[in-house]
Amino acid sequence: MRFRQFVVEFLAVLSFCFTRSAWSQLTYTIPVVDKSDPGSPLKISGTASFTELIVANSVKSSSSFEVHARNVGDKAIILVLAHVDKTGPHGVGTHQVIPRDHFFWGNIAPGESLVLARDGPGGTSACCVSTRGPANELHAEIRVQYVQFIDGSTFGDATTAKDILCTRSAILEFRHRLLAFKASRPEVAR
Repeated sequence: MRFRQFVVEFLAVLSFCFTRSAWSQLTYTIPVVDKSDPGSPLKISGTASFTELIVANSVKSSSSFEVHARNVGDKAIILVLAHVDKTGPHGVGTHQVIPRDHFFWGNIAPGESLVLARDGPGGTSACCVSTRGPANELHAEIRVQYVQFIDGSTFGDATTAKDILCTRSAILEFRHRLLAFKASRPEVAR
């Protein structure tokens, strides 16, 4: 008899805890703000969502976002480098670098749109179990740092893209060496 009473009381407390957790889940969705320099060839739009699960005096935060870019210039684009900064109510702010290199597989034509970045279901970034305190101001910002056009001209600061450009140069150098090797040995070319 006492065991049955214990089980009933335990289940009542357990259901209260689960219900309390469900009541304490909050989701905030805000627009991603484009902080690119004037003259950027990309028009940026998107949203960021921050979800918090509040249990007792702790907060578990996660976030997801989707950013779209449209080429509003008159030249095709082969490289985009952008930086995203976002901060939720109780999480730590994150900084993400978004490289999109189309050098080897096409370009972003004038007027064309694409998903520049997506971090959504299945890719949600979880963060921070922290004690409850004052909430941060929500923000999600993107800044286009560098764009390279198909004709070789650029927009932005080339030093921010030096790693991508060096990697591309190394790939091209390796490709040239491989082609030269194959040309010097006809039996390998088959």
